[in-house]
Parts: sequence; structure tokens; C-alpha cells
Amino acid sequence: MTSNSVQDWLESTAILSSLVDIDMLDDTQQIRIVTQLKLLMGRPNLAVGREAASIFVRLVGKKWPIVLNSMDTNINLSLDWLGNLDSKTRRMTAMFIVEELKRNAPTLLYSHLPRVISLLCLSLVDREIELRLAAASALGECLLLVFQQDQPIQEESLSVLFETQQRGYRLASVEGLHATLLISHELVLHGCAYMQARFAQTCELALGLMRHHNPTIRTAAISLLPKLAICNPQAFAQPVIDGEAVIARTCNYLVRLAATGEHDRPIALLSLGSIALACEANFMPYLEPTTRAIRDILVQRVLAGDSTVSSDEDGTVRAILQTIAWLATALGPALVQYMSGILDLMFTTGLSVVLCQSLKVIQKEIGQLLPAIRGRLLDMVSIILLDAPFRPAHPSLDRLEQSMGTVSLHHGPPTGKHISSNDTTSHVVTAARRTPVTSEVLVLALNTLSSFDFSEENLSEFVRLNILQYLVHADAAVRKETIYAVSKIVHSDPVYATPVGAGAEVISQAVLSFITAAVADRDTDVRLTAIMVLNCNSLFDFHMGKAQNIQKLSLLLNDEIFDIRVNALAVAGRLAKKNPACLLPTLRRMVTQLLTEFELSHGGSEREECIQLLIALAQAAEHW
Repeated sequence: MTSNSVQDWLESTAILSSLVDIDMLDDTQQIRIVTQLKLLMGRPNLAVGREAASIFVRLVGKKWPIVLNSMDTNINLSLDWLGNLDSKTRRMTAMFIVEELKRNAPTLLYSHLPRVISLLCLSLVDREIELRLAAASALGECLLLVFQQDQPIQEESLSVLFETQQRGYRLASVEGLHATLLISHELVLHGCAYMQARFAQTCELALGLMRHHNPTIRTAAISLLPKLAICNPQAFAQPVIDGEAVIARTCNYLVRLAATGEHDRPIALLSLGSIALACEANFMPYLEPTTRAIRDILVQRVLAGDSTVSSDEDGTVRAILQTIAWLATALGPALVQYMSGILDLMFTTGLSVVLCQSLKVIQKEIGQLLPAIRGRLLDMVSIILLDAPFRPAHPSLDRLEQSMGTVSLHHGPPTGKHISSNDTTSHVVTAARRTPVTSEVLVLALNTLSSFDFSEENLSEFVRLNILQYLVHADAAVRKETIYAVSKIVHSDPVYATPVGAGAEVISQAVLSFITAAVADRDTDVRLTAIMVLNCNSLFDFHMGKAQNIQKLSLLLNDEIFDIRVNALAVAGRLAKKNPACLLPTLRRMVTQLLTEFELSHGGSEREECIQLLIALAQAAEHW
């Protein structure tokens, strides 16, 4: 505590965080903890101050007498810090305390709201942007309380804000204009009904500053416009006599900015998507120029060779994919005619979390595109997992193509000299092969297989020959995701529900692989995942009931990991009805073993585990 090391301070907060959860602390110990927290909150390091403040607010929720009895004093100390213009750290810590108090003990702030807002206004016009943004965040939390108060308190608090707004606009400095926009943003966000009388004035403010030469002001103004559209979509789209509607002035400028302003492109695209969500049908006149701008940006990206950059790391691509998803949500089938030139280009961004999220929204809102999305996505996943596009196996056709020296797009690895593909698939092939195949990408590809609906495709051979092999991958996360993917595929397709046929062969091999992973995998989490999947899906029971599989499963009944034993016991109890000759003797021995362990064990945790296992065994006996 007396050290000058930031690391020591952070370790002290971690220790105190653990101590406050102890129920049997006496008054002296509580006083020591509170005193040390106050010292840490005053340290000249923001991370330390935030951690200590977070713990302190937790104490309010725990109703420690030492904290509650001095709460007014503590809040006044925080407000003194908030007004301390010489210490950035203390001001930031005070803002964090205000936010945490609003979330966890809002009644303590009611009487201090006017003063808090007055002090926040000082930070809203500070030269440091970090302080301005932190003050805006704290202001937003306070406004949620202000609009719950009586009219006099509302007027007292809001008059200070409006005065700060007007003063900042008159000064026309970067700090002043930014403060004006930040206050407007929070007022619109948290007091939409109150701002209806000032709606037109606020729109003009944002429209007037969205072309400002300073990027901070420009970004703040552009970000405010979608919030105004959400607040009052009718007024935002309403035609104006002798002038353009706000939506027209906004969208026309944002489309041009997205097409030409590389730095502002992400915020422009996201704003267009947000306005579409708010205004829906009123956005239709701007749908074609918006999609044209998106298509042109993606084409430029492909021509420039930027497709090697991950979509999750590229801000423009993330904005494009999110905007397309929002357009689909807002306008649904109206987007179909514009997607023909965009869908393939979306796949040139490579497989990523944001691409998958966008495609899920599109396939939900625009069912006509589901086959196209499914085919392209399956090709991309297949290329990443086995370096070849997907096509269900056709043995006679495969032999013919191999004799001709070509291999069509299918589930197996390429063995010929040429891979034939159409133009649509070539986009997917190129993008997928440019994607670095890391463990994270493999996990995403496997997750995509399990989260998208591919039931219209025959994935039997694809799973059996290509997916199950990833159960021996070096990375535990890949092995775990493989288990989830295979389980989801066989569970969602009725072809695997029959005990005979191609589907049965796949399930049989999957069960064998899962049991092997549950018994022998070197990672505990993978072993637990495997046995949990077997426990949760009765579709596997027919194949698990075979004698060789039961023999391996029996090994898990004595596993060192308790959760694995519980799940294995549940599986064994369920299978006892299918193969009693193999399992009932083992389960009877298990009962005797558990009763003996319970009688001889001295530790409370050991006895508790024995009881839980006996309960699981009794519940499983219902199947016998």
C-alpha cells in the first residue's frame, strides 16, 4: 500500500476485492478496508482509481455501516475531485464513481444532481478529448435520473446544460463545439420526449457542423444525426417547405462522404444504416445510392488487393457488413434487387465474425437469398478446412473427372491439375485462399458450420472424411469446436435419426471419436465437452450402446474430474436400458463404491461429491 509501483497498487485492489466478499468481517477490518480503498482511489493512476472506485461502490451495495454512515462525506469528496481541474486522474475517477453510483445506488445521487451536472460541464469543455468523452458518459447516466425528478429539479439541471451549449457554440472553439454536440447527443439519447421542442434546432446544429474541418467535430455531428432519426423518425423525414427534408440533406451528404471520404467512411456508412433502421420506408429513395456506394467501395478494395486484411480488423469492412445487415432489417425484400452485385463482393472480405453475423441477418430478413448465401458460405468454409470448395460426393462423376485431369468443387481435397469453377465461386475461392488459416479462423469456420442452416445439403461424407479429423488438431479450441459442429450437424438433420444408411455410418464414427476424445484428450475442457455432448443428445444412444463403446465409457465413471464423472454416470444410466448386460454390473459396483467412499471420507467436499453422484445414479435408474 505504501509502494510507489502501479503494479503493487493494482495487486492491492485485487486483494481488497477478494476481502470485501468475506461475510465475517468485524468493524475494525471494514474500517481498514475502506481507508485503504480511499488511499487507492486517490493514487495518480486511472486504472488503479477505477478498480478501487468499483470496489467502493460494491461496499455501498453490501450496506457496510462504515460506508453508509459517511456516504454524504464520501460523495462530497468525489465531487471535490470532479471539480479539481489540476488532476485529470481524480476527475476521471470521480466520473467513474458517479456512473457506478447511478447504476448501483441511484438514490444517493438525487440530492447532488444539480452540482454533479455543473461540475461535469467543466470537463465537457476541457482541452483533453478523453475527459470530454468521459464527462459525456457520466452526464448520460445522470440524465437518466434527472428526467425522473420533479419539474423544478429538471429545470435547474437542464438550464446549466443549455447555458453550456450556447456558450460553447458562441465560442466556436473545437472544445466548445464538441461540448455542444456531446450535450445534444446525451439529451436526445436520454430525454427524447423533452427534446421534441428543440428537435429542429438540434437538427440544424448537426447539419451545420457535419462538414466541419475538424474530424472530432465532424464525427460528433454525424453521430448525432442517426440519434435524431431514432428520436423522431417522422419529423426527420418530413418534407420542408422551400427546402430539403432533414433525411435528404443528411443521406445525400453521407453517401458522398462514404464514396469519397476514406477517413469518415465507417461513420458515414453506419449512420446511413442507423437512419434506415429508424426511418424504414422513408429511406427508400436513398437505398440505391447507398448500395451503389457500398458496391464501389468493395470493388475498389478488391482491385487494390486489400482483401488480405481481416474483416474483423478493417473498420471500413466492418461498417459495410453491419450497414448491409441493418438495411436488410429495415427494408427486407426491397434490398434483393441491389444484392446481386454486392453478395459476392461481401465474400471477398474473407470469413470473419462480422461477415457471419451480417449473413445471418440477411438470410433471416431476405429468404430469397438463403440458397445463394448457403452455397457460397459452405464453399468458403470447405476451402478453409480442407483447401477445396464443397460439393456432395458423386463417386462415378468423381472417377470420370479424375480420369480427365479435373476436379469439380466437392468435399474432397484436390487431386487433379485443375479446379473448375464458375465466376461466382471464383470470388469465394480467391477470398478463402487468401485467408490465413490460423486456429482462430478454423474455430470460426467450424462454428459457422454449426450455426448456419445447411440441412438442405448432404454433409455426411464431408463430416465423416473431413471434419472429424480436426478432433486430433493441436489446438484444444479447434478440437472443442469440432465436437460442437459435428453434434449440431447430426442433430439438425433428420437423415441422421435412422439407425441405418449413410447417416448412421457418420454418427457411428462421430460417437467413436467423441468417446475417444472424452477418455484420452489431454485437455480437460475438451474431454468435458465431449461427454456433455454425448449426454445431451439421445440420438447417439443407439451407437453408444455397443459393447466396445460402453467399455470405453466405463473408464469415465472413475475420472478425476467430477463433472466428467457426473455426465458419464448420466450417460451410463440412460444406456443401461439398451445394454443392461454390459452396464448393470458396473453401475451396481459404482453404488457400492460411492457408499464406501461416503462412509470413509473425512472431507466435506468429498462427501458432497459422493452424494451428488448417488443422486445422479438414482435419477439414471429411472431408465433401467
